[in-house]
Amino acid sequence: MKKLTLALSAIALVSSPLIAAHKHENNFVGPYVGASLGIGADFGKSRINVFETATSNFVASLNGRNGQSSILGGVNAGWNWTLPMNNDGNWIAGVDVFADFSNMHTSDKTLMNDNNDPIIKTLRIKTNRKYGFGAGAKIGIVENNILWYGSIHWVGSHFHIKGNYNSSDAGFNTNTATSNKKKFLNGVRTGLGVEMPIYDNIKLGMEAGYSWYQDISDNVPDARFGGAIAGHRGVVDQTAKFQHKPQIMDIKLKAVWSFNGIA
Repeated sequence: MKKLTLALSAIALVSSPLIAAHKHENNFVGPYVGASLGIGADFGKSRINVFETATSNFVASLNGRNGQSSILGGVNAGWNWTLPMNNDGNWIAGVDVFADFSNMHTSDKTLMNDNNDPIIKTLRIKTNRKYGFGAGAKIGIVENNILWYGSIHWVGSHFHIKGNYNSSDAGFNTNTATSNKKKFLNGVRTGLGVEMPIYDNIKLGMEAGYSWYQDISDNVPDARFGGAIAGHRGVVDQTAKFQHKPQIMDIKLKAVWSFNGIA
């Protein structure tokens, strides 16, 4: 994050003379295409809830939020226009679509071992996000030939959840449940950004966003091994619910090619 901020400051410093030499209120109007590079992380909650299948009695649980940052690359395209209600033309509205790619993942694990209960329970859950898409709108204001804007997008991403629950009664009885599910999730992303012209049709910028998604869940009945052993408690049928609700924060550096260059 700090490196991206420093990079944007350097962009502003280098581009200031060029901006002054090519000032025009409609630098940001018209169609454009762009590319972005940044980082993102999934800070959503992961859960495993295990309960007895017949009675729904609680057996074990995991609650985690352990997102790992990942490089995030993407492309985008859109169209901006000036809003009709402002005479000086410094209010801008636009539509935008994008696609991005990453190797974003989360990983959580816990071990439950109560001295009063001989059953050792191990719970693990991992998630992964490879790519996503978005389409939405933005509104901004141009001050000193710099565009400051806010945006809101529908977003959709492919998520993969893997989980495992294992309980063992001193090695005599074992329950295990495994999840391996893929799903395309819908969500909403809000963002704040800034863009500045560097020369002619080229602009550079920075954008930060936060996305909220639907949850992905999987109910898995256990597979039981072994039986009741004298002196040990038998393990009853159980169901494990694996669940993840993605929340992604990202920050990107952007390069934009505008088809309406600086006049």
